[in-house]
Amino acid sequence: MTNEARPATRLTALGFGETWRNRGTLAGLGIVYAVTATLIYLSAELGKWSPSFSPVGQSLALAVGFFFLPSLAEELFWRWLLIPPSCFDGKAGRTIGWVLATAAVFTAAHPVAGTFFVPHAREIFTNPAFLLIVYLLGVTCGASYVIARSIWPPVVVHWLTVLAWKFLLGGPFVLLGR
Repeated sequence: MTNEARPATRLTALGFGETWRNRGTLAGLGIVYAVTATLIYLSAELGKWSPSFSPVGQSLALAVGFFFLPSLAEELFWRWLLIPPSCFDGKAGRTIGWVLATAAVFTAAHPVAGTFFVPHAREIFTNPAFLLIVYLLGVTCGASYVIARSIWPPVVVHWLTVLAWKFLLGGPFVLLGR
């Protein structure tokens, strides 16, 4: 018996994979993304620091809801379904290609959603600075998925991004129409 990890599959990626072993790398990746995204967001004047958690019960309910949609649902589609488990094998060229490609399509989906499904979000969902942040989120989530061999780190990164955007930076509640 060797110390090699068992080959990853889509099913094993629903577990925690290499999350604990790579926690420092994952945390660093998340912090770099959070700082970069916040600086872009504020410098582009897409919003401002405006913490809002009231009423608390409604904020908690929204936070739980944001875990499932968009965070879990989108990460299951954009990372778990579209990035093949063969990317876990450490071959950088193919892996980077898949991460960048899925991030690009993830980004392109936002203006489409803003145009056809949530028209009240069209302005923000077509803003170039916002789309840059979305692309960086896609790259960060894709990289964390491959590094961890697990869907959970990208779900958490996506969820914390949405929570910060909505509750700290005055982001619109697009699915609620406000």
